[in-house]
Amino acid sequence: MTDELAWLGSGPHQLLAHIRATVDLERALADGGFDPALVATASVDSVLGARVVVLGEPASIALAEPVTEGPLAATLARAGEGVVGRYVEAPADLATIREQATAAGVRVGGAGDGPFGREVLVIRATRTAPLIVLVEARTVPSRG
Repeated sequence: MTDELAWLGSGPHQLLAHIRATVDLERALADGGFDPALVATASVDSVLGARVVVLGEPASIALAEPVTEGPLAATLARAGEGVVGRYVEAPADLATIREQATAAGVRVGGAGDGPFGREVLVIRATRTAPLIVLVEARTVPSRG
């Protein structure tokens, strides 16, 4: 993806979605030409403290509205509505991500669940840096 994730190793760092912050999911959906009723499909992202509606695949948009005073609310207060980060599928499970982060001197937050599965937030050096949410690699069932 970019050098800022080089510490994750050489595996694929797939962009899952750009995070677009909003104070009103229904309005943001309507403004984007989507049915506001899609808000019923929102999932909770416990790491960001938000409810999220994912639109499109691959490299989709994840419309996110704060539901707690968490990282998304803080970013929205500083940056306003718009793209504030991204969900990235990491090439490993969360335990390995945490080990790699520690070895590289990178801080990650506690694990939680989000619209793409188990995830952690990369704690950035500056509060104005875009959010990066690393999603645990999806496992592929064996075929036998």
